[in-house]
Amino acid sequence: MEKYRILAQRFIARWFDALLFNIPIFIINRLIYPGVENKGVLILWLLISSFAFPIYMIIMHSRYGQTLGEKILGILVLDSSEKYPPTWIFAFRRELINILIIAVFILINIYTLLIGVPKPLISIYQYEQKIYSLLFLVWI
Repeated sequence: MEKYRILAQRFIARWFDALLFNIPIFIINRLIYPGVENKGVLILWLLISSFAFPIYMIIMHSRYGQTLGEKILGILVLDSSEKYPPTWIFAFRRELINILIIAVFILINIYTLLIGVPKPLISIYQYEQKIYSLLFLVWI
């Protein structure tokens, strides 16, 4: 049972991974968001920036059994046999709740863009911060 008592390490690893993604996304958001009026570009960037983190988690877990943050802290995710990294399906299922929460926020932002609100009710950066806060609460 000792091998499952790593909640604090997993939490720190997840924060490290989120930070790894948020820094470049934050910089790009600050460069792109204020000057872009094309709704298609905003929606495309919203989709890319929002789903990059869950895709990273799925790829890293299914391919290597750990993310960069987990590797630094010595955490390894294994399948139920405890011999191999999880399959793509298992890794996707681990991230499914995060993907669904992100999808809800994306739909809200796309709706606000399409009905003509000059700027979405929640900016892309604020939106990502809210998502990551919710994801960490759900994940714990």
